[in-house]
Amino acid sequence: MNQRLPRLLALALCAGLPALTLADVDKVYSPRIQAGDLELETRGTYLDDGDQPEDGRWLQKFSLGYAFTDRFALEAYLNTEKLPGEDFELEAYELEGRFNLFQNRHYALALLGEVEKEREDDVWEYKIGPLYEQRLPADFRLRLNAFAEKQDGADAEEDEIEYSAAAQLAWLEDDDLAPALEYYGESGNHGAGPVLLGEFKLGGHELEWEAGAIFGLSDGADDVVYRWSLEAEF
Repeated sequence: MNQRLPRLLALALCAGLPALTLADVDKVYSPRIQAGDLELETRGTYLDDGDQPEDGRWLQKFSLGYAFTDRFALEAYLNTEKLPGEDFELEAYELEGRFNLFQNRHYALALLGEVEKEREDDVWEYKIGPLYEQRLPADFRLRLNAFAEKQDGADAEEDEIEYSAAAQLAWLEDDDLAPALEYYGESGNHGAGPVLLGEFKLGGHELEWEAGAIFGLSDGADDVVYRWSLEAEF
């Protein structure tokens, strides 16, 4: 494989990105797909920033996904939100597809496409971008994501294309518990922080979990966003 590709992808992540609030921290996607995988997942974020009116905002996603082939996987989401002093509410429906372009032991590259519809408002959001993974020496693994997003609909607040990026560097010497460092951001709005990755078996099924904290690195960023996820494979 051309060794320049990781450098080009890294430049794409850092170049000319317009503003992400860290409340939108989600996860760093893997490009790998294994045919026949059935997945149940929930993941959430919690905003901790006393200077923000949405301090205490809690987002939680619930999803069901299936890999039809080694090249294509589809996942459906219910997205909920809890604002301070309020109950959880269903905010949006989401459909996400991943299309694997190639994968081997050392590298993987895929394309993600996503459509989200808000439940109460006429707002559609479209997202597309590449997902890249590379195994590095000393049991390190690098994942890079880059996305372009566009809103549409009568109630859409943004009419310009927005760009975002995410990256994860994980040390996988022990699959049961692995430390990682993640980055999320857009132009002028960046955050990074430590994350733990783990897996265990329960009732014959493999469960994977992630938990971490993303700290604002730029003036306009939120102070900290806690993120977590739990995924079961069947």
